Formats: sequence, C-alpha cells, structure tokens
Amino acid sequence: MKSLSKYLVLCLLISGLSSVQRAFGQKVDSLKLLLETGLGEKETADILHKIVWETAESDPQSAIEYARKSLVLSSKIGDSLLMATSYNRVGLVYDYSGSFDLAEQNYLKSYEIILRNSGEMATDNILNNLGGVCYYTGRYEEGMQYYLKSLKIREQKKDNTLPKSINNIAQSYNNLALLLKAQRKYTEAIEYYKKALVIKSDLGDTNGLITVSNNMGTVYMKMDSLDLAKVHFLNALEVTDSSQQYDQYAMVLNNIGTLHGRKHELEEAIAYYDQALLLYTRVGDQLGVATVFINQASVYLEENDFIQTDILAEKALKIGKTISSPSVITTALQLLIETNRAKNPSKALELTEYYHQIKDSIYDTNAQARMDRMMVMYETQKKETTIQLLEQEADLIKKENILTEAENKKKDSIIEKNRYIKWALIAGILLILVSSFLVIQWLRNKKRLSEERAQQQIEKFQRELDFLQHALQKNTEEAKTSLPIHIKKNEINRYLLNPMTDRELEVLYLIAEGMSNKDIADQLFISVNTVKTHVLRIYEKLEVQNRTQAAVKASHLDII
Repeated sequence: MKSLSKYLVLCLLISGLSSVQRAFGQKVDSLKLLLETGLGEKETADILHKIVWETAESDPQSAIEYARKSLVLSSKIGDSLLMATSYNRVGLVYDYSGSFDLAEQNYLKSYEIILRNSGEMATDNILNNLGGVCYYTGRYEEGMQYYLKSLKIREQKKDNTLPKSINNIAQSYNNLALLLKAQRKYTEAIEYYKKALVIKSDLGDTNGLITVSNNMGTVYMKMDSLDLAKVHFLNALEVTDSSQQYDQYAMVLNNIGTLHGRKHELEEAIAYYDQALLLYTRVGDQLGVATVFINQASVYLEENDFIQTDILAEKALKIGKTISSPSVITTALQLLIETNRAKNPSKALELTEYYHQIKDSIYDTNAQARMDRMMVMYETQKKETTIQLLEQEADLIKKENILTEAENKKKDSIIEKNRYIKWALIAGILLILVSSFLVIQWLRNKKRLSEERAQQQIEKFQRELDFLQHALQKNTEEAKTSLPIHIKKNEINRYLLNPMTDRELEVLYLIAEGMSNKDIADQLFISVNTVKTHVLRIYEKLEVQNRTQAAVKASHLDII
C-alpha cells in the first residue's frame, strides 16, 4: 500500500511539472511586457532586476544583458543603492555561470557602495555571496571569514517576527556546513546542519528541510555512517513526498539508491532506482532513464551479474546514441567492456578500438569549444569596457548639470545687485541660456550617437558570436557519436601526483565542453553541490584556479 501511494505521488509530480514551467515563462514574459508600458526610470530598473533574478540560471546570457541595462540606468539616475543592486545582480549571473572572478569583482563593487551609503549592518547578503565565491574557488579560510561576518550581522539583526530574518540565519548555518564539509570537517559540519534543521522545522520550510536533510545524509555517507545517512535521506524523501517537489524527489531517490549500492543491498538499490525509472519514463526524460539503467547496471556489476549488466548497459548505450549524450555512451561502453573482458575478448577489443576512434574525432570539437569560450570571454570584456564608458559619460553629464545650475544662481544674484544694467544682464542671461541649451542638445546628440555606436558594436559582436555558435553547432552535429575517453588511473598517474577519479574525469570533460554546474548535474544525475565539490577537487589536482585553466591544462596533459 505504501509503494502504491508513492507511485501516486510520482504521477502528481509529473502533472504539476509542466504547469510550473509554463508559470515561470509567463512570469518572465509579463515582466518584459511591463518594460514597454512607459514606466519611470527607477521602476524600469526594478523590473530589470526582477527579470535578471528569474533568468539568471535558465538563460544567463539574456540575464547579463538585462543586468547591464539596469546598471546603466541606475548610474544615469544616480541612485547609489540601485547601482549596488545592479552590481549584485551582475555578480549573481556570473556566479551561476561559473565565472567566479567576474562575480567577485561585481560583488565587491556592490559591497563598497552598500557600506558607504547604508553601513555595515546592511552588508550581510553581499558578504554571504562573497563567501560563496570563495567556497567555489577553494579559498576556504577566506570564505569562512565572509560567512561568519555575515552570520554575526544577521544574528544582530534577528527579528523573531520576520520569517525571512530567521531563514537568513539558517542559510548562513547551511553555508558554513557546506564549507566545513569541503574541508572534510564532517563533525563540525553536522553541528551547523542541525542548527539549520531546527530553524527550517520551526518555519515549516519544506524546501529547506529537504535540502538540509539531504546534505546531512551526504555528510554521513562521507563518514561511512550509512545508517544515519539513510535516516536523513528518508526524512528528506518524506518531506519531498508531501510537498511534491519533482527535482528534490529525484535527487533523494538517487542518493538512497546509491547508499544501498554501497551497502551491497542489491534489491533495495534496484527498488529505489526503479521508482526513479518510472518517474523519468512518464515525463519522457530519456537522459534520466539512461542514467538509471547505468546505475542499475553498476549495482549488478558489483554483484558479478554480468548478464543483467550487459542488458542494462546496452539499453543505456542505445539511449545515449539517440540523445547524443557522451557521458551516457562512455559509461555504458565501460560497463560493456568490463563484462566482455573475460567472456568475449574480441568484443571487448572492438569496444576498446571504438574508444580510440572517438578520441581522435573529439579533439577538434574540444579545441573549437575552447576557442569559442575564449571568444565569449573576450567579447564580454569588451562589453564591460563599453558599460564603464557609458557610466563615465553619465557622471560627466551630471557634473555639468550641477555646474550649470550654480552658474545660473550666480547670475541671478548679479541681476539683483545691479538693477541699473538689468536689460544688459537679461540679454546676457538669454544668450547664456541659449548657449547652454545648444550645448546640452549637443551633448545629448553626442551621447545618443555614442549609444548608437555602442549598440551597433554590440550587434556586430552578437552577429560574430552567432556565427561562431553556428559553426560550433555544426561541428557538434558532425561529431554526435563522439565522446570523451576515460583514461585509466595508472595512466593519469604519469601526469598527476594526485590522480583523478572516473567521476572527476567526467566532470572535467563536461567543463571543457562549456557546461555550467547545473547542466553537469543534470547530465550526470547528481546534485549541483556534488558537481561543485568535484570541480573544486579537479582544481586542486590540476593545480589551477578556474574552469578555463583546468580545461587548458587537461588539454596539455592529453587527459582530454
């Protein structure tokens, strides 16, 4: 009966998913329509901020364009706090897309403006964002300082009548726990998670309960406390079941299946994977279905059931080829090679040769992808320079207006004191006004021409970028059957002191393909936090600081 109720919940989740996606798109469209209704400059900037917030993860390129428009408008208005919000929004978009250096630069600009205009007590959110950048770039000590400073301010501002105030403190606890987990300080991480869990329970925040419970489960798995991990995963699953959250539900099911796999509990692991398989099949998510097949095949391989492993790996391989998923094809081929190594060496050899063929064909694609990413970075920097010039121009106009106003007041005083030469002064003032008008008109025309030239340049850059993207898409379509080769650990040891795991290699290849953390999580059927952890470990093992350096160094080492 209990299993039947869970399947019913799965069906409800499926029916609700499409409506949520439609509602999200309608909200963004409604905000865009508001921009065309002739709002004031401040109201327009507020709407732009909301659009950036809604599109930061789903469409980062559009989000950054809207964020830049809000920044120019805020600068024109001269509203410092609005400018701080704009810089923060730009930082968020870069943060979500993995450009942490640019994210940190914009966060720091926002922090300086807030600190100068509103004082230290208003900086808790931006300090929290800076802590996140440090976490993702492996600067744990610096990140801890930012997080602790943010927590201290939030505790001083605590208002028990405002749920948001309490929830911010829980967020700080959760962030500190994530940072401690990355440093393998699991006991301290659990203590912060417990504090966050209490607050989320008191607030009745189901999404927060799911996230914190799931995170605690992953920490206990790291500590090999598998029974405790299962308790927290089941708690998260129960909350997810009642709140009908599709993404969270799938994430927890995957973690529980993985947990039983580690305990060599074949039936339990397969049962949880079957539930996930049902959900993915109903919604038509072929990547999810293929991932479940691979997970099941891996469990059967651990139990030396080569027949089931072959069947499931073949299914995954077929789907992987259909949807052109390199990670699915790669993993499926690995499983098939492993099962055929002893019983059918000729087939294993054939599959291995297939690997080498794919490796030769994928190099050009990887090289083109790296070139495209470098081009995007170059274009982004040029656009940033254009924005700075527009800001300087806006400041210049503001200063000129102030000087003109002061000069007019001075001339009014002269008229008052020199009544005998009134008509002469009136004529002079009229002349000055006409001249000022002409100058202002000239400046406006100059600004308009500059904006038009900037827009033309942006459009030119966009056309060039579209051309490059078209070329990349064409190359990608020609190499749909291509996939990255997983090098054995003993081969990697020839290059690295600290070898990478198979999972880290998969993440590295997807980084080189330009995928965001969320895209990688979706493709590998793991959580975003897990992807971020893999990324940090890759940085450490390759001794690099960012994604671009990782891809370049991996290419030089012939890892990809």
